[in-house]
Amino acid sequence: MLDPGWKTLIEECNVPPHKTIKGYLDHICSEVLEAYKESDFPKAYWDLDGKPEGFGPEMADIIILSLACCMHSGVDIQEALDRKLEYLRKKWA
Repeated sequence: MLDPGWKTLIEECNVPPHKTIKGYLDHICSEVLEAYKESDFPKAYWDLDGKPEGFGPEMADIIILSLACCMHSGVDIQEALDRKLEYLRKKWA
């Protein structure tokens, strides 16, 4: 499901590592609030500095931070996704 190079992409973006998982979760929660605020703007738009804004870019922040958290804490996210999706296939069948 994930591109094999996702770890390299996270490293190249210089996502700042947090000292704890709770630090990542705090940051992710703040991005969820931003996504909620931007949910009326599902298409991305760019501010005057060229920064992408709107619901989509905020959701991207959540995914990027989640992947960085998994990478820095040693979680095999591919395995976790595979197992969770298999469970949900059965649950929602």
